[in-house]
Amino acid sequence: MPILKTSTDALAVPKTDITLDRNQLRQILQLSHAVNGSMSPAYLVQQMARAMEEIVPCMCCYVWVYDSASGEMWSYRDNVRLQTQADHILSGRAFLEKQQLHLSHPAEDSLLHEEYDRLDGARVGHYLAHPLFDAQGNALGVMQLMNSAIHPFSGSVMDMLGEWALLAGGRLRAVLELHQWQQAFYSFSDVLSETLDTRDYITSGHSRRVTLYAMEVAQQMNLNVGQRRRLQLAALLHDIGKLGIPELILLQKKRPGEDEYEIIRRHAQITRQILSRIQFPDRLREVVDIAAMHHEKLDGSGYPAGRRGDEIPLGAKILAVCDVFDALTSRRPYADRRPLEEVMEILEKETGSAFEPFIVYHFKNMPLSRLIQILEYGHTEHFDGEDLRRLDDHTLNDLARADGIATPVLEEIKQIFNHYYTRAYRG
Repeated sequence: MPILKTSTDALAVPKTDITLDRNQLRQILQLSHAVNGSMSPAYLVQQMARAMEEIVPCMCCYVWVYDSASGEMWSYRDNVRLQTQADHILSGRAFLEKQQLHLSHPAEDSLLHEEYDRLDGARVGHYLAHPLFDAQGNALGVMQLMNSAIHPFSGSVMDMLGEWALLAGGRLRAVLELHQWQQAFYSFSDVLSETLDTRDYITSGHSRRVTLYAMEVAQQMNLNVGQRRRLQLAALLHDIGKLGIPELILLQKKRPGEDEYEIIRRHAQITRQILSRIQFPDRLREVVDIAAMHHEKLDGSGYPAGRRGDEIPLGAKILAVCDVFDALTSRRPYADRRPLEEVMEILEKETGSAFEPFIVYHFKNMPLSRLIQILEYGHTEHFDGEDLRRLDDHTLNDLARADGIATPVLEEIKQIFNHYYTRAYRG
């Protein structure tokens, strides 16, 4: 661990300084255990900052993390990401110099950042920043504390901040490395999904479109982060079982016959076999069931296991709607897109027997601007900005109403949507 020096212009500490006792240190350590459960770097840095604001106390605390790829420092406050070059803020100086920075007149420093180095309702009178190191002595970021002029930081606070920084640095390193592994896994899943789509050129882009539809539905349904993450992975990998289907059947330029379709149906079970071999962490294990059961139906008439109702995971029910919608609205060598009216009729007919009604409801509430962009994913044809703005205020439900209630506005929206839905691609 590096030996820290202190850069300070606060030589005299008034009697009104803030100190820490052993009980407060015990509170810090207790809070650190709660922070230890954090899996997201964004959540972790905010929890660390809140802990310091409660214990020291200080008027404002930030935990900044250094990104070596960009040379930027980033942090989060109220779930909003903040970022700037390391040499543009005072915390960056503490990071680059690898030493604690203590200023009693920070307003006189040219690096005081107007947006990030400020307090609500008061001027920053005292500034304290301490680098965060991992066990190997590598600097990861900075913990930054700010107070008004009448609340200086004492020597005991500065010492305690050093102890907290050691603990926080270890936590931060663990969470950052886990996050990097997660991102590597997600990007690998993404690449694998694109590879599958490349192999099956007939349904090229299918997995990505299904994923995008599913994420839109998840947003409409206000699913939590964990549910969205499982759904996203399952959507990307839901057709991985097609690796086990002979290309002679999968890539033919005519509609599959009944015997051939029976072979294609095996991909759902093969998907389960493949994904079951991945050692998913507990919070992601449902990915296997979601991906493998996206062809199951509410009434038990689906495949591969004939599951029904609540036996089917919510994520699989979402994928079922998204998968069928994309199949009906995709161009194939042997068939063009189904007319949108026909697609809507099929969704309506299958709702309650194949599809969960409230999921279909949320799917139909997707903004048309987003829907058409997903439909056209992978194509370079231009979208008119004004058209997208018009479509943004309407949904599939509006298009369905346009067939029964022909208002001028709905007719115009329908024409705009169909212009993109039916246009021919170049090349």
